[in-house]
Amino acid sequence: MTSTGTEHVLPAPPADWSRPARKTASTITDPELDALYAQRDALLRLLTVVLAGGAAA
Repeated sequence: MTSTGTEHVLPAPPADWSRPARKTASTITDPELDALYAQRDALLRLLTVVLAGGAAA
């Protein structure tokens, strides 16, 4: 297969679409921060289980 270099180009967003404002340390709220920490902790637990399972195999 010959690559054209355009296989991974995303389509342009609609004209009325705008990117949501980026969260910064001064705009994030405590519940959002708590949710981010919970998500991080869950991902770390999952990673630990996967790595431990791979080491046991």
